[in-house]
Order: sequence, then C-alpha cells, then structure tokens
Amino acid sequence: MQRREPTNKPTHASRGAAFMAGFESAVAAAFPTSDAYRYDVAKFAWDAFRIKLWHKQVEIATALTKHNRVAVKSGHKIGKSILLAVLAWWWVTVMPRGTVIMTSASGRQVKITLWKEIRKLYALHLKHKTPFHFPAPAKLPATGVEYDDGRAILGFSTDDAERMAGISGDQLLFLLDEASGIKEEIHTAVEGNCAAGPGCAVLMTSNPTQVSGTFFDAFNRAKSDWSTFTVSSEETPNAVSGQDLFPGLASKSWVEKRRRAWGIDSPRYAVRVMGNFPLQGDDTVFPLGVIDTAQARWFKDAAPDSDDIAIPVDEPGGPIDAGLDVARFGDDESVLVFRRGWWMGRAHAISGLDTQALASWFIGNCKRAYPAQRVRVKVDGTGVGAGVVDALRRAVNEGEKWLTVVDVVSSAASSDDEYLNCRAQMAFHARKWLETVGAVPEDLELEGELVAVKYKFTPKGQIQIESKDDLRKRLGRSPDRADALVLAAWDVPGSDVPAEAWSSPIVDSRWGGSEGRGY
Repeated sequence: MQRREPTNKPTHASRGAAFMAGFESAVAAAFPTSDAYRYDVAKFAWDAFRIKLWHKQVEIATALTKHNRVAVKSGHKIGKSILLAVLAWWWVTVMPRGTVIMTSASGRQVKITLWKEIRKLYALHLKHKTPFHFPAPAKLPATGVEYDDGRAILGFSTDDAERMAGISGDQLLFLLDEASGIKEEIHTAVEGNCAAGPGCAVLMTSNPTQVSGTFFDAFNRAKSDWSTFTVSSEETPNAVSGQDLFPGLASKSWVEKRRRAWGIDSPRYAVRVMGNFPLQGDDTVFPLGVIDTAQARWFKDAAPDSDDIAIPVDEPGGPIDAGLDVARFGDDESVLVFRRGWWMGRAHAISGLDTQALASWFIGNCKRAYPAQRVRVKVDGTGVGAGVVDALRRAVNEGEKWLTVVDVVSSAASSDDEYLNCRAQMAFHARKWLETVGAVPEDLELEGELVAVKYKFTPKGQIQIESKDDLRKRLGRSPDRADALVLAAWDVPGSDVPAEAWSSPIVDSRWGGSEGRGY
C-alpha cells in the first residue's frame, strides 16, 4: 500500500484557533465599550437597539464569537434577516478595523430585505437614544455604512464575482444570506479573501433548497469545517406558544396553514418549515430550486426607501395563452391561469359548475381581464373536459371570434419519442419554461402540487408521469393548479402563429378556420 503523505491543509480546529487569536488581538485594541459585547451579542442587541433575540438567534450569534465558519439552514420566518443585521452592527462595534460584507442570492434580497433591516436597526437606535455612535446608513447597500476610521458595512450583489474577490482586510465578516442559491464562484471568492488573514469569519444562512454546492457541503462532507445549526419554523416562540411574542416570527397558524397546503411529508414543507434539505431524487419533475427561481422572477426590486418587500413585475404584452383544468370530481376545483410569454398570472379557481357554466365563467374572466384581445385556451379534452371544449367551441361559432380553443388530449402520443405521451411531454416543457424564463407568483397550493409530481422510465426508456390518481392519493387533493400551469405553458407543436396575427384586428382574425381542430 502506498503511503499517503500528510497534508498541511488547516483543520476546523486549527483555523478556529487562529481566528480566535486574531479576534482576541483585535478586541484588545478596540474602544472600551466593545469589551462588554465581544462574547454577548444578545446584550449588544438589547443595549443598542432594544431588540430581544430568541434562544436560537442567541445560539447562532454566540457560535460566531467562537468559530470562524458558521452555517444555518432554516425554515421561513425564524428571524435570520434581523439577526444578520444585528451581527453586522456588532462586528463593526467590537472590531476596530471591522468590515462587514452582506450578500445574498439576488440583488433584490440584499436591497429590500437585508439593507432594510440595517436601516431599521439604525432607526431603533435613534428612537431609543442608545449610547452608541452609529453612522447613518446610505439608502443603497453598495454605499453602505462608513465610519471615519475605515470600518464599514456594505451590501453587495452576487452578480460580480471579481468585485467580491477584490475585498481585503484582516477583520472581515461575510454574511451570506440565501447561501444555498449563491453562485459557487462567489463562495470561492469569499474563501480566497478569508485565506489572507485569521481575522475573517463567514456566516451562511439559507433555506436549504439545493442539494449541492458550498452550503450543502457545510452540512455534509465539509461538516467538520463548520459550526452548523438547523432551525425549524415550528420551534419559534410564536409557533410553540401560539402567541405573538416576537413580531415577525412564524406563528402557529402560519405553520399549520403550510402543513395543510403542502403536507407534512412534502419537500416544500421539509425545506420551508423544517429547514431540512429536500429528500428529492431524480424522479421529481419540478425541483424546488426551479420553482424558487421562477417565483423570484415574478418580482422586481423596490425603491431603496420603499417598505415593499415584493412588487409584482409588469405583465408584458404579446399573445395571451390560458390553461383551463377542468374539475374531475365534486371536491376538485376547475382552475384557470393566464400566461403571456414568460409571465404567468395568479390562478382563478371555482368548483361546482357544469360544463356549460364553466365555459361561461371562463369567457367572463377573459373579457374582464383582457377585453377585446385574443386568447388561446388549452383544455384537456379527456373525460369531463370534452364537454367544456364543446361548449367553448359553440361560443366561438356564435360570435366569440377572439377565442381559439385547443383540445389537448394528454393521453395522446407525444410528438417526441422521448416521452410516453403528451402529458409527459407537456410536463417537461413546463419544467424547461420554469427553468429558463418562467415567472410565477407565490401560491402555496401550486408549489405543493408542482414539487409532488414524479416521473419514471418505461421499459422502453420513455419518460412517464405518475398517474393523476396516484398523485391525488399522495397529495390528498387533485393537482388542479399544477395542471393548469402545465396547460398554459404548453406550446402546441405546429400551432405557432406570427406575432402580427395577435395584433391584427379581431374581425380580420388569422386564427380563422383553426377553431375546432385542436390547433
């Protein structure tokens, strides 16, 4: 057996010791007030901002006083954004040459979530007249907070890895929010900066959406290098007590609502509530990260001084596609969604209508949302859907010439041999749309249905989507919203129409003659 030479790679323990040596040296030279807070972030939060941290926040903050690598995976609404802001102000208070770099998976998250908390804490400091001398934060995170002696808090977008790599200093703190979605080149740049001196620390926090990358590795193969925490939304003081003890944390009703919508065994619940990595294999049609990305596209940045966290993007112009999923059973909902290019609107749902009434309900929604515009609707004409297709086609023949009806038979043969049938082809077409350009609103039921859809390979190697009946059994309901999205996203092969056809007068419709042919 060949003898392996020992490496000189520093261990978690040795790097932690070096960090602490640098930390102790730094605080010894700091101004006197830092001594009271160097190991007590909770005391600092109260004295500086009159903010009380709950016990998990205290544990995470305390870990950062002892370790130079801390990673936190969590559910939603556990107070991580406010904790990051507290830690940013704490670092520049106890470190005489401290610099804090805050970043996230998106520029929107940096500007209207993290930086909003920095500004909020400064306002609380002024309101309570606490005995600290904090510079006023700029409106833009890139301008940041600057002390006369060079200390600073800055918020960076992750779009420019080279800019991140150019940061220097011997007392750096990197606060990486939504770290699971941060590009690997950014993580590499951060590690490169930290290699330059022992006084550098990194705190990563995130919903654990991705099962690869630096954040995932911190809880797995690189676990020995990190002090790690898992925080569930179920364990916040509000969720446990049923009272609003800490404003903004997940409440008992918030948790229960998601348990009902997603199911306790769903990947969505595991990630968004329990703070665990999704137990998703290669059989998931719509991975959680794909849905997250598509939801992020649906929002645009707010103004720097705006209180809005998420502003819907403006709906683009162009052709209007609609997906109409027809209820199969009494408790199911018929669901309608509109799509324009990369943009998907919020779902409209109704139950208890017969086929003619449902067709009239659909036409009424179109006229209210898009008066005097063309709409192409896709309906699965299998089973009960056939009656709706017939009713809509009668409406076209009776004068609703703005409408084109596409009868989609999901059980029909696919136009691509890779898929068993049209249903499988449509599902993966929708996945590609979500991966590349799709923008969808947040919708608890839609999210739960999408992540639940699974596929397998047939003996001939074709992709097959699990049956609706099997999916219904696992979900406890029919995947109506997911089916409507898939229909709306579907571009029927051979039915592409030049853009000018959509903008020409309705009386001169170039859809003429296509009605009734499923085309």
